[in-house]
Amino acid sequence: MMYFGVPEAAEFLTTTLKGASTALAENRQALVNCLGGCTFVANRAPISLEPLCDALVAVTGMEMTYGEMYVAGERTVPARPQ
Repeated sequence: MMYFGVPEAAEFLTTTLKGASTALAENRQALVNCLGGCTFVANRAPISLEPLCDALVAVTGMEMTYGEMYVAGERTVPARPQ
């Protein structure tokens, strides 16, 4: 298994790229929260967030790619109160 193209990043007992992985997970979770998605379903590895993206397009008519939506989730992270 590889994350970020580096096999060492997938090893559980190393610190290699763990900060980057944590940031990605936090931004993904922020996107799910913004869309009102179920956290428990969205955090399962085989489940893609593409259906949430498709639902947003169907409801609002706003054409956004997953990448654009991910950036929107990323932008909400610093805006949240700690």
